[in-house]
Amino acid sequence: MRILNVTEMDEFELRVAGKIAFENIQTPCTGRVAALFKRSIYVAMGNNWICLGTNSLPLGPLNIQTNLPQTMDWQASGVKVNDKVRISINKMLISDLLTFSSHNLKVWVPERRPPLHPSTLTAGLETLVTVAQEFFPINGLVHFVIKSNEKPTALNIAEPAITDLLDIFTLKNLNRPVDRLIGLGPGLTPSGDDFLIGMLITLDLLGEKKLLNLLVQEINKVASKTNEISQIHLKAAARGIGAAALHATINNITTNNKGELHDSLKKLDAIGHCSGWDALTGAIVAFRAWLNNIPK
Repeated sequence: MRILNVTEMDEFELRVAGKIAFENIQTPCTGRVAALFKRSIYVAMGNNWICLGTNSLPLGPLNIQTNLPQTMDWQASGVKVNDKVRISINKMLISDLLTFSSHNLKVWVPERRPPLHPSTLTAGLETLVTVAQEFFPINGLVHFVIKSNEKPTALNIAEPAITDLLDIFTLKNLNRPVDRLIGLGPGLTPSGDDFLIGMLITLDLLGEKKLLNLLVQEINKVASKTNEISQIHLKAAARGIGAAALHATINNITTNNKGELHDSLKKLDAIGHCSGWDALTGAIVAFRAWLNNIPK
């Protein structure tokens, strides 16, 4: 695999930024490389974070696509954790290795959801169960809402909390299920956190602001139980913004668009080990709770 020689070009481009990432680079500041992976890096600027990647980085609230080729290997590029990052008007400099221009930077925001109809949503959730069978076996929490012969360890631990949250509209105390879920599981964003991300985004979509704020308050109380990167994704979800593939899948469920659902699930399946599916599980539980709360 070809590793990019960073001396081949004098300057690269920031192409597309998620809404929150875009906001975070509008003010000149300094930061540091906080996490380094083969295909992306996280940059921390105080309490503000961004994730910088190649031209194939999936769209999301904190992500910034560049014109770096997909073959770029950040770990072999010379960039190191704690390297200084300087952001000025229309410029970003990482250590003394990489310079980016943001003159033509575009902003990504999730596609607006069509009006929600309970009958269409119910049909869409049924369609999801059918289409998702093509992707099994899948690890993580999704087995709670799409039954199979598997039951991962994380689900054994999370199941009581998820069961509680099926009654989130009438549940008087959110502390117990949130405390059980936060930080649950391995990975950059643990399964329990991803579940809460999906639930936050869906509550925002449903317009359930009061309940959303209550859930955010409980998450903030125990946020120190999970890692910093996961915390910033939870904060983004509290604003109703997550990965583009999650938003696309949710839209296809709410419109019962079977033709598009397979494609969005395929992209969702590529997020982390099972992060996309865990977030979708939170969304499904929120939808089911909402449907159960509608007066018959």
